Amino acid sequence: MNIKNVIKNICTLGPIGYLPMPGTMGTLATLPLLFVLKTSFAYNITLVTVLLLALICTHIALPLFNGKKDPRAIVIDEVAGTLVTFYGVTFTSSTVLLGFLLFRFFDAVKPLGIKRVENNGGTWGVVLDDCAAGLISNVLLRFIIFYVL
Repeated sequence: MNIKNVIKNICTLGPIGYLPMPGTMGTLATLPLLFVLKTSFAYNITLVTVLLLALICTHIALPLFNGKKDPRAIVIDEVAGTLVTFYGVTFTSSTVLLGFLLFRFFDAVKPLGIKRVENNGGTWGVVLDDCAAGLISNVLLRFIIFYVL
C-alpha cells in the first residue's frame, strides 16, 4: 500500500467514509473517542492533532477523489468538527445527544456563514466548514447546558 492510499484511508476513516450517510457515520465514530478523552490536556492534544491531520491529509487526498470539491467519503473533517463541538463540555448522555444533533444540523444545513467557509474550496473549505459548524454547535450547546439543562 502506498502512502497516498494510507492518507486516503485516514481521510475516510477506512470504510466509514464509504457507508451510507458518511458524515453522520464519521460523527458517530468520533463519539466513543470523547469518552476516552477525559482530561483537558488529552483533549487539547487530540484536537490539535486531528485538526492538523485533517488539513494535511485532506490536502494530499483531495486529488485522489476525481476532482470533487468536497468528497462525501472524506470524514476526518467530521471528526475535527465533532471535537470542536464538545470542546470544554461535560459529557453526559444529554449533552452528547444534543451536541451530535446540533453539529449534524449545522454541518448539513450550513447556515450563519458556514456555506461561505465551505465555498473557499480546497482543503480549507473541506475542513474549516466542519470546524465552523462545530464552533457554532459548541456555543449553542454551552448556552443550552447553562440555561436549560
